[in-house]
Parts: sequence; C-alpha cells; structure tokens
Amino acid sequence: MTFFCFNILNQTLTRLADLLNAYVEAKQSKWSAFTKLFTSKAADESETNTKTREIIKLLERDHEQVLLQQ
Repeated sequence: MTFFCFNILNQTLTRLADLLNAYVEAKQSKWSAFTKLFTSKAADESETNTKTREIIKLLERDHEQVLLQQ
C-alpha cells in the first residue's frame, strides 16, 4: 500500500515538474497566447477553464517533443 501511495506521489510530482518546465519554456519563448489567457479580463470562468486545458495540452505536447529531441 505504501509503495502504491509513493508511486502515485512520484507520478504526480513528475507530471507537475514536466508542466512547470513546459511553462518556463513557454514564458522564455514569450508565448503570447499563454500570457494573454491570464491577463484577459473579458474571459469568463468556463472559457478560461477550457482555454487552460487546451494550453496545458499544447504545453504537454511541446514538452514531449522537447524530450524526444534530447
């Protein structure tokens, strides 16, 4: 049971680190779509959630491509 909990924690932390790395890479490349999402005052919550999910998918895909290139 303990191994199972540590495994889930490890996977979660790994996923979080991957997303954070992708976010940093996106910020360094000045990916304007990402910053516009969080600075836009006109977007309602559901639209923001949808856009956030789309951006996370893009970041994950981009991060996977970076990992494959290494």
